[in-house]
Amino acid sequence: TFCQLFGLGSTKARPGKEMEAIMAANFLMNADPHGGNWIKFNKAPPKPGEEVRAGGRAGSRSRRRG
Repeated sequence: TFCQLFGLGSTKARPGKEMEAIMAANFLMNADPHGGNWIKFNKAPPKPGEEVRAGGRAGSRSRRRG
C-alpha cells in the first residue's frame, strides 16, 4: 500500500541506513574513539534463553595471581 511504500505504516522508530552511516562516520572521524556506540548499534540481540552477563564476556575463567 501507499503507507508501506513510504514508511508510514509504523510509529515505532527503527534505525535505517542513514543511522548506520552516521554511526560509521562517527567511528571513522574519531567521534566514537573506542567504537562503543558502533559496537552497541551492530551487536546482535541475544537469542531467547541466552544469559547476558554484566561484564560482557562469557566464560568462567578466573585470573590466578601469584
